[in-house]
Amino acid sequence: AQAASLRSSNEKDVLVNQLEGQQQLLGTVGRAALMQAISKIGGARAQRALTAYLNQTEEPSQRRWAILALSRMPGKTATETVVRYTRLTTPSAGIRLSAISALANCPFDAEVHQALDEMVRDEERTLSERREAIKVLDQIHLKRVDQGGDASELRQRILRLESDSATMTDLDAELKRAGQRVRQRDPG
Repeated sequence: AQAASLRSSNEKDVLVNQLEGQQQLLGTVGRAALMQAISKIGGARAQRALTAYLNQTEEPSQRRWAILALSRMPGKTATETVVRYTRLTTPSAGIRLSAISALANCPFDAEVHQALDEMVRDEERTLSERREAIKVLDQIHLKRVDQGGDASELRQRILRLESDSATMTDLDAELKRAGQRVRQRDPG
């Protein structure tokens, strides 16, 4: 799987299809181990396979693992799946919290930032989910600044949340700390 991760997208997809089609292998190593190998291969087909696995498994630890694995994949399908799991009301709060945390690994994406912004503002969410969303916004900003990328949109989003914190008294301290860290890293 690790060697295959260096191959072209088409070769990765062919290999994932072959692995999924081998019932004897599935019976020998089990579905979880097969999905771990597929996640290391990567590619569009691997994203679809992991998404299907995530949607089918009932095991919370495997759901958390699949969400984390998807968040580390560069494709749009993977990011959309992680964002979708932050918004579902049916999985446990722990699964949603894991999905929120995993957004820190997702590629730099306006959809991710918008979802995190909405979570912070959503009073229907648990306080821990809203706090985790602030933490993840801060982590993404730090990563973006460290990589030398344009963090201006994210900076504005965090500072806008900080200025709105008067209406979110239970998050006021966290938002002020995040705003201070943003200004220190990126005085812009």
